[in-house]
Amino acid sequence: MNSDKSDDPDGDSQQRFFMAPDHLGHWVVQDLSCGRSGYFINREWARKFALSENGHRPDLIVELPQASALLFRQVAFHDDNLSKGGAPAHRKAA
Repeated sequence: MNSDKSDDPDGDSQQRFFMAPDHLGHWVVQDLSCGRSGYFINREWARKFALSENGHRPDLIVELPQASALLFRQVAFHDDNLSKGGAPAHRKAA
């Protein structure tokens, strides 16, 4: 089986991570599908997490000015998933 990226047109979007500081100065990291996320005490650790999760692709990390949009997406995802009886896989880190 060929693992070429062309086989998966959404391969890059599945590895894209967003990171942003919250109002306390901690950093929130979240992938596009809200399936992988983390909460960190500084930008450096947040970036290391995103890189380790996306195959060390810095071009797929998007840094945002505020985490409020990320937190809102995560809450919306949880509510939708819980209503279906599912549980997203989240990793917490500090």
